[in-house]
Amino acid sequence: MSIISKWHVSHNGITHQAGSVITDLPQEEQDRLVSEGLAEYIGEEEIDLDQNLLTLEAFTALKANAQKDHLVLIGLTPGANEQERLDQYAAWLQQQEL
Repeated sequence: MSIISKWHVSHNGITHQAGSVITDLPQEEQDRLVSEGLAEYIGEEEIDLDQNLLTLEAFTALKANAQKDHLVLIGLTPGANEQERLDQYAAWLQQQEL
């Protein structure tokens, strides 16, 4: 299982930005971050492990703040409403597949 961070997370000298998919934490550390509200679980089928990208479905399931953080992480200025953010991420994903 992997998590997506809601806040900056540091582990083994690596800082993961808010909105990052984190796959290298021990399960007990993932459980702690989720229980403290600092991250959410995300299934392996929801990310492209080669590029560490969220699927559109996984992005859609995120809360507004996590969507915004993820868009900032990939270098986009988040849209004001959910549909704008979904459109932005869908367009960005499509560009990554080229």
